[in-house]
Amino acid sequence: MQSSKASFFNDFAVAAGSELRTVFLAVLAGKFLVNGCKCPAFLCGFAGLIIRIHLDFYSKLRIIYDATTTDKEQIMFAIRYKEIFAILRQRIVDGTYVQRLPSLRSLCSEFMVCKSTMSKVLNKLAYAGLVRITHRGTIIMDSETTDLQPGIVAIITRKLDVSAKHGDEQFIGTLKSELAQLGFGSAKLELDSADWSKPGFWQRLNFDGYIFIYSSFYLLPGERASFSTKPRIIGNYLPDEIGEYCVDFDDATGLQEIIQQLIAQDFSRIALAITIKGTRCGEAYFDTWCKLMRNFKLHNYNNSIDDFSYSPQLAERWCTMSEPPEIVICANTRQQIVRQDMQRCTQQVYFYQLGEDTQAYINLAKTLAHTFAAVYSGKTNVPKHKFIGRYAKLDTEKFLSLH
Repeated sequence: MQSSKASFFNDFAVAAGSELRTVFLAVLAGKFLVNGCKCPAFLCGFAGLIIRIHLDFYSKLRIIYDATTTDKEQIMFAIRYKEIFAILRQRIVDGTYVQRLPSLRSLCSEFMVCKSTMSKVLNKLAYAGLVRITHRGTIIMDSETTDLQPGIVAIITRKLDVSAKHGDEQFIGTLKSELAQLGFGSAKLELDSADWSKPGFWQRLNFDGYIFIYSSFYLLPGERASFSTKPRIIGNYLPDEIGEYCVDFDDATGLQEIIQQLIAQDFSRIALAITIKGTRCGEAYFDTWCKLMRNFKLHNYNNSIDDFSYSPQLAERWCTMSEPPEIVICANTRQQIVRQDMQRCTQQVYFYQLGEDTQAYINLAKTLAHTFAAVYSGKTNVPKHKFIGRYAKLDTEKFLSLH
């Protein structure tokens, strides 16, 4: 696929060719008419026609430019802005600049940006308490009394389905708000599948830290994982061998408590409906479930990693068993869907939806922010893996029966 720049110049060539042909024909016609016509009104009208042709050409260029300016280019502009801010801030902190910054014109020339962009950077530095902008130049504040802003954090996520957007807004909002209270700015980067494999994209990122959420870190190829040495936190389960800081829900403890309560309600044949496919997170969940089934000495209806992730075929297999599940715990698979898939089952089956506790995601966002701040500040007692509770207590009123 050609770049937006190439697309722009191709479209420009087409529009320009059309413009030149139109002007050439107009000039020939004009020369013919002018030689045979001395009317001033006609000459003025013909001049107006030429002007309208040029305006139409400009309009075409504007449309072409707008059509080839993508969201990613806007993101790259924002990244460049943050990059300049980080460089200037570092120069102030390490003493490269003394008393004052170079002139606005000098900075624009060095970083090859326009005055409006550089002015925004200087205003950001002033807001951070690093400089004071005066008519005599940009003065560096006294370092002993300057309260340095921690920096700008990139919140990186994969593209989400429309159905997940509502919960995402509350989770992201809480995360950004908590980071702000800790002194961090933040920017959400929602990337599509093509971005993860582009080395140039990751090389240009220059934030002060990174928080990966919604299993997005798994999408980053191994050779790209070292794109930055800045602090980062992963907001989901990671195997120990990866060695990154991560915060995740304690599903093992939550599931154990749910199973204990189900056993107390005289359930002994318990299955799990969960949609997790092709991720390391799915393997961990599978291991957790198998361990729980062994510990409670229960039959494991999900005993194969190949069909651990829920499907209508798995439900059909449950239905054909001599002793099908008495109750199906529905994790991120809706209980109405599982109930519909098991309609042919002749025995009584109940379905229980694990609560997507809103407060649990708020707690996750806050824990992510505070863990990142601890890692950023260089604290040495931060655990590599931190787990928080997720599932609410069993609510028997939410049981959904098959018959």
